[in-house]
Amino acid sequence: MRSNEFQYLDDDEARIGTPDYRGHAYFWAHAYRHYLRDLGGCPSGVTEGRYGFLLRQLRTAVHRDLLRLGLPLVGESPNHYTVVLYHRLHALARLDIDKARADR
Repeated sequence: MRSNEFQYLDDDEARIGTPDYRGHAYFWAHAYRHYLRDLGGCPSGVTEGRYGFLLRQLRTAVHRDLLRLGLPLVGESPNHYTVVLYHRLHALARLDIDKARADR
């Protein structure tokens, strides 16, 4: 049990494997840790809140699609890699768009 400040992590861990997962807790296989832990740092012009939102969106999208495809959440396969990479590239593109808007 974590302190009250981090209770949301315990709550989200209980949601892993359900449609209610919110993108805070880790669920992925070790092989995908660099793809799902972060997006390579928060670029200038993008708020930390927006960066965190995009990261949680990435994780929930991967989680949702793995469940839809009937793949184990902690598995490793070419299908897992495709899902993870597709959503990561999509999240990075949105991050680039946000950075370009901030640079105007």
